[in-house]
Amino acid sequence: RTHAPHTRTMAADGGFDGIKAAGTAALNAGDLEGAVTNYTAALGLAADDAALGALHSNLSLCHLKRGDMAGACDAADRCIAARPAWEKGYFRKGEAAFEEKRYKDAAKCYEDGLERAPNDAVIATRIKLAKEAVKGFYFRQMLP
Repeated sequence: RTHAPHTRTMAADGGFDGIKAAGTAALNAGDLEGAVTNYTAALGLAADDAALGALHSNLSLCHLKRGDMAGACDAADRCIAARPAWEKGYFRKGEAAFEEKRYKDAAKCYEDGLERAPNDAVIATRIKLAKEAVKGFYFRQMLP
């Protein structure tokens, strides 16, 4: 009996680009476990810090979507370590902190990201939301 291929299967060529693409396909299909499996497998094949940082950013997103905030923070920290000048790691860390209702920490992470990408409107909006949440205003907006 044969089984249909699923997104958890790593790319047949086993190369970095193929495995990363399989991770992205899994993530886009909602297969978070498959995405984590592929992105983790690609870590050992990353040619440079740019590729390594991108993988850790993607892993952070996967962990965030799975509700694993510790994993999301850890992956974001690894992204920042690999690519300290890239805003994405700080944004991912801010998202995890926000989900944990650590709004001051989230605001700080977002601000660190905005320093690296001053024109990023999404990060600027997240800073505003985090600061509103610190004051309790964010919750008032959500009440009926």
